[in-house]
Amino acid sequence: QDSRPSYRDRDDRPSRPPKPLMVPSDTTSASNLPPGGIWTREDPAMKSVEVLAAASRSKKRLKLPEEVQRELTRLLSGYQLRVSSNALLEAINAYDRERYYEAIKLLEVVVKHAPTSTSALELLGLSYYRVGKWLKAIEVLEDFHELSGSNDQDPVLCDCFRALRRWNEVDKIWKRLKEASPSREVVAEGRIVYASSLAERDQLEQGVALLENAIKGDKHADLVVVRQLYALGRLYEDSGNVSKAKLIYKDIVAYDKSLYDAAERVLALS
Repeated sequence: QDSRPSYRDRDDRPSRPPKPLMVPSDTTSASNLPPGGIWTREDPAMKSVEVLAAASRSKKRLKLPEEVQRELTRLLSGYQLRVSSNALLEAINAYDRERYYEAIKLLEVVVKHAPTSTSALELLGLSYYRVGKWLKAIEVLEDFHELSGSNDQDPVLCDCFRALRRWNEVDKIWKRLKEASPSREVVAEGRIVYASSLAERDQLEQGVALLENAIKGDKHADLVVVRQLYALGRLYEDSGNVSKAKLIYKDIVAYDKSLYDAAERVLALS
């Protein structure tokens, strides 16, 4: 179980686990972003995890993306290929509709037949993460990392270790992510998780400094920065610096008043 303070409401976790290429993404409109949760659906788009698919969330995918089908065809044949292809397709649609337990059941079949399928492993790891099965998510996503060489799910791994309060592993994954630097978006998500973990280790000042320095050094004005601003505002609140927190929430409201619960927080802190 997640042992983190309940007051955080997990709004500092990856806003959504980066979605695999095969999973249709939501619209990227800021108004669709949920309050907090690093990888929920603010959706930095990245190759293999976040490349936004053309299909909308409301549409059911009718066939696997070509590169996913090619991977399965390389690994399997005959009956196993047919069963695994159908199961993976159903799992993708289940995941996209937030039916994570259904996705897990289907993906476990695929991984049994094709244990080195990075497509299946990635989605299975994210599904475990979504239902709070931290140890299983860690095992599967580490396998995904080893087989694919991708660091795109490191923020999710970091958050799993954080939920278990395994701080040495949190440090290790954050270091690995920084060194690999797969994309600005993914590193930012990992930074939010890591800063929050520092706060939970009574190193609130270090967590604040980590986010402050990153924001100061970022010349963009987009959702990647806004997500870090929101996390920083929460840390300011935790530290009792209400005035700074309020200023940050006002900036977020000015950027897009529909984002997160920034408008409500401005009122609450007034």
